[in-house]
Amino acid sequence: MKASNMLRIVTPVAFALLTGPSFAQPAATSSVTLYGVVDAYVGAINSNGVTTKGADSGGLQVSRFGMHGAEALGGGTRAVFRLEGGYNTNNGTSSVAGQMFARQSFVGFSNPEYGEVRLGKQNSVFFNMLGRTAAFYGGTFGAGLGTQSGYNFRNNNEISYATPRWAGWRADTRYAFGDSYRHSKAGRVWQAALDYDSGPYYFLLAHVDNTLAPANDAAYVGTRNRQTAIGGAYTFQPFTVYLGYFKNKQTDRSIDKDLYSLSVAWYMRSTDQLSLGWTYIDASADAANIASGYNRATHANHFGAMYLHHVSKRTTLYAAGAWIDNSDGARYAIGAAQAPNEYWRNRPEAGSATKGVQVGIRHMF
Repeated sequence: MKASNMLRIVTPVAFALLTGPSFAQPAATSSVTLYGVVDAYVGAINSNGVTTKGADSGGLQVSRFGMHGAEALGGGTRAVFRLEGGYNTNNGTSSVAGQMFARQSFVGFSNPEYGEVRLGKQNSVFFNMLGRTAAFYGGTFGAGLGTQSGYNFRNNNEISYATPRWAGWRADTRYAFGDSYRHSKAGRVWQAALDYDSGPYYFLLAHVDNTLAPANDAAYVGTRNRQTAIGGAYTFQPFTVYLGYFKNKQTDRSIDKDLYSLSVAWYMRSTDQLSLGWTYIDASADAANIASGYNRATHANHFGAMYLHHVSKRTTLYAAGAWIDNSDGARYAIGAAQAPNEYWRNRPEAGSATKGVQVGIRHMF
């Protein structure tokens, strides 16, 4: 999607939000809410015959601190903003050095009839929706689809528009302007998503097209990373069954993989959930997860389990485990909501399996 096309979509909506018949009325209310997540765990990972034990941050969800707010402008229109940064619970450091609000920083307008327009750094459509196509919220060792797909997390310089939900359907489209001085196209990202949420059904179709910015002083070559997700869920109490498919392909041929996911969540009681899942990874290329020099297709099977116990509305205890069976050349490693630190040494040798367990606590405020 070209920038001009994106602006043609967003500009009339923004104009409608700003020029509604009641917009000129005095502001009625405004609010600012501080919020956060504190998540830490202990665990063990066995790779290459060595078991590493330790403590880390961000098992179920990445630890974060932020604020969001809204001001009523009349006629249902609100000015909205969000500022959010991440940190490591285990040592208190920022999860992204040098960035105060590395997760989100945007401002915009929202109206229940016209939708929402935002401008700034925002979570991607995959970050917001992919977790609803698997039983693991996208986190813990047990999550295969969320940790092995390499999905686009968030983007700078982004303008977005999301429609209201009509008869269960909602559309979300975004365009991120280039983020590199070397070429106007470097760092451009466009996204589009359509999802359905009504009764026991959930469905998602989403696509991201990312023109990669060159690393360091490398020349711009126009490499594009394209990702597509299709998935959904069906709930029949006390179970929810999830199906997911994810395609990740890069024009420089360094990534070309398909992921297929099947998982189920059993809501045993209002306070307890057990999730089981399987993700199959079929990779023709994946530079980060296939041994250097291995030039044939390979695959891996990720088996995961997760147990949640909600101590209260804000505090959750969790336990999770995973086993990854890598075929020849594959080196897929265990992940979590936040990738385990390097000291875990969890990257297996090509073609060997890896397994791990974790127990943690997440508190939300």
